[in-house]
Amino acid sequence: MDRLRVMSQPPARLSRNLSFHFLWSSTFASGFGDRLAMLCFAVMMGQGVTSGALSEVRLADASIIAAINFWFFLPYVIWGPIAGWLADRLPRKWLMFTCDEARGVLILIAYMMLPAQSSGAVPGMYETWVTVAGVELPHTWKVWALMFSIGMFASTFSPARNSVIPNVVGMAALQRANAVVLGMGVIGNLFGFLVGGPLSETMIRMCIFACAMAYLLPGWMWPFLRTPAVRHAHHGPKGIKALRLVFTDVADGGLYIFRHRPLLKLVCTFILFWTGSQVIMAAGSAIAVHLYGGKIGDFALIGGGFGVGMLSGALLLGLINSRKGGEIIITAGLLSAAPFLSLLVVVPNKMVGLGLAVVLGMTGGMLMITINTMLQQLTADGFRGRVMAFKDLAGDVGGVLINLVIWQMADADRHIITLAHVFAVSLVIAAVYGVRQHVVRGPMRTGLQNLLWRVTRLYCQALHRLRVTGAHRVPREGPVLLVANHIAGTDPLLVQAALPRLVRWMMARDMMKRSLGWAWRAGEVIGVNRDGNDRAAMREAIEVLCDGQVVGIFPEGQINEEPSELMAFQPGLALIAEKADALIVPVYISGMRPGLGPWKPLWRLSRSRVVFGEPVSVEQLKAGLAEADDRHAALSGAIRDRVLALADCDIEP
Repeated sequence: MDRLRVMSQPPARLSRNLSFHFLWSSTFASGFGDRLAMLCFAVMMGQGVTSGALSEVRLADASIIAAINFWFFLPYVIWGPIAGWLADRLPRKWLMFTCDEARGVLILIAYMMLPAQSSGAVPGMYETWVTVAGVELPHTWKVWALMFSIGMFASTFSPARNSVIPNVVGMAALQRANAVVLGMGVIGNLFGFLVGGPLSETMIRMCIFACAMAYLLPGWMWPFLRTPAVRHAHHGPKGIKALRLVFTDVADGGLYIFRHRPLLKLVCTFILFWTGSQVIMAAGSAIAVHLYGGKIGDFALIGGGFGVGMLSGALLLGLINSRKGGEIIITAGLLSAAPFLSLLVVVPNKMVGLGLAVVLGMTGGMLMITINTMLQQLTADGFRGRVMAFKDLAGDVGGVLINLVIWQMADADRHIITLAHVFAVSLVIAAVYGVRQHVVRGPMRTGLQNLLWRVTRLYCQALHRLRVTGAHRVPREGPVLLVANHIAGTDPLLVQAALPRLVRWMMARDMMKRSLGWAWRAGEVIGVNRDGNDRAAMREAIEVLCDGQVVGIFPEGQINEEPSELMAFQPGLALIAEKADALIVPVYISGMRPGLGPWKPLWRLSRSRVVFGEPVSVEQLKAGLAEADDRHAALSGAIRDRVLALADCDIEP
């Protein structure tokens, strides 16, 4: 086993984490280089390369883009598992450094092989090797070999980078870090489209040189990366036994996924997402050819739309930075992408197509970030490289096959449109499965309650930055009476988001808007009249508790405009507690700006906190009370003291 020494934890704020800045800036440069390489090869493979008029370069058809993608992603299938093993056994930063420098050297060799007197491909400079769709392709095998070699190092780089992110930033800021890394990669791609589009058409040699520098220079940031985990080389047998051990370790990585069902489902979702993205990229070429005129600039426009959308999705998830609600994001993304994809491949208007591409890119970015974040959270560090590599492998098997079929297809442009519609249908099927298996199923009694609970968790994490202390103190079964202070209309949502049990809240009827009647029914809210003791509501609450459920109550009776001073609790609380003989859990809520009323806090940003105290029985409370004239008032006062005592514990452990 490799030894692990834990160092100091990474800085809590990403802005103060120098290693994280190295991470995203190098990712930006890699994205820029990848896009320049793709555009250069697309130009060299397209029509016009035998005429020397690169300013008039037009894409041949979808088969060219599919062929480039095929050779680039083929190493992910062949080499991916070994790359994951290397990411778990070797220092990840040095692995990334080697991959970046090797890619830069390969591109630099291609730059030196291209004649200096030419801005691009000139008649007679290369002999014709093969013809695709009636287009003569000069020395195609050199381009394919170069793409394969670059893909080999990219397939080694990817699991190392995805594995090292949690080591650099920690788990609390993981989604935000993934969003920034993906966003900067997308910005690099967009910048590559912006620069590489005109540059590849007029000065292809300069474009190739810029691509090489994008890998070589930023790659020197990786040696300065600091992570809280220092890995040591794996010491073991040599020769044939060592080779056998490597294959055993690689197989263990695959078995790790199959033994953990959530990981397996996330990998299957990535297969669908990544296979579809290859269809969309090839379809972008077909759209540029038939709908928008066929110039490479039109293809860059669609690709740029995808990039802007991915950047928007990354920005949104970075702001949310939630460690919960991934199943909602994934299913919503799959479901919303389907109609936009079908429209993209049939609408001839360029501006409408650009808008559709932005929406598709947004859903794709959110899916990729969410899947990566959940995989990183659920996987042990010692297996993370192999899990990420097998994730890439699984997705790229489908992608490689799709690109191979499109590449060899006789009429690729026409068939890719049909394939895009088929993929849209598969997105809907996958989304429906996800809703049934992971959204409407859960700890609550009904499907609607599970859906609302998951949405509530995501909402509270995203808008209110909810932090919870002591949720484990709430019993998982049996009658529980939650007694909380009341500072805003969001209080029931914050408490419910922290618990996997349905909380039956007692709520004033005059606050229950009729337009939200479906929500009150779904949450099984107990309505209470404000004008005096509502015995019917109290009886219902006692019956619910006697049935072994959870009841939540705000015994102050109204929203407290001065949350630092807890108002007196109403004596009806003690009556409910005595009659039901339930465990009482005090709850303290803070973080919301006071004086906003019941509804405004619903859409105001906050940093809300919920602290759960130790459960206590009525008998334990009575044992600590002195003789009093008003037994119920004294009992309510004792509960109030326990709630107030939690104000000093309002910290996240």
